Amino acid sequence: MGLLDRLRAILRPGSENFLDFTDMLAKKYGVEKFLLATTEGLPITGNFESIEELSAELPELKKQLSHLEPCDDYLLATPNYVYIVTRLSSDVIMLTRGTRVLTWEEIEELKQVTREELKI
Repeated sequence: MGLLDRLRAILRPGSENFLDFTDMLAKKYGVEKFLLATTEGLPITGNFESIEELSAELPELKKQLSHLEPCDDYLLATPNYVYIVTRLSSDVIMLTRGTRVLTWEEIEELKQVTREELKI
């Protein structure tokens, strides 16, 4: 079983693990939507609409942001939402959408909790 299949099996949409993880993100970090994708743009899991399309665009978004400042974590705010784009590992990128601005410490904690959940 490859990395992608293993990760998809851990957080399969509708599974108890997926629902628990989604609930924890919402309660602890105010995250309404999330997406996990490979750095090549393949979807792993998430609860955004059209995760296939968004996964394909995520590596390019991260690349464009790195032109502003090379970094593993980006926090983007719009009038309605706060987005986080972060690299969890050399193979996995995460996108979140919430309504509150997380501190950098909370972002690091979010990354660590997600890595533990995915066992990466």
